[in-house]
Amino acid sequence: MTATHSLAGRTCLVTGASSGIGAHLARAIAAADARVVLGARRTALTEKIASEIRRDGGEALAVPMDVTSEKSVAQAFSSAEGAFGPVDTVIANAGVSRHLTLDRTGRSGAAAGVRYQFAWRPLDRERRGACDDGG
Repeated sequence: MTATHSLAGRTCLVTGASSGIGAHLARAIAAADARVVLGARRTALTEKIASEIRRDGGEALAVPMDVTSEKSVAQAFSSAEGAFGPVDTVIANAGVSRHLTLDRTGRSGAAAGVRYQFAWRPLDRERRGACDDGG
């Protein structure tokens, strides 16, 4: 089976790119000739991975990014677009994990998951025109 879509020449932002699946995806995306932006809170790790990608001939940028913060997400996109132009693809690999029930976490624990969801909303609206299906 062959892929119908190439990543070559595209700019991809990967959240949670400091380790695990996110780091692996960032390396794979770079190997597919895409520019990759590595977003995570642990910037020392993402900078190391970005340096390895650049050493191997790829284009990579490490940006600080906390997906629960609207300001942090916006700053990460601004840095990415400043370096590489518009972001074509986002791999939303980072997240907030809450394995407790509402009665055990209270309002603040439940609110953290809600804040994560809303941090991306303004960016969704700004980029909606760039989507093929308009949504």
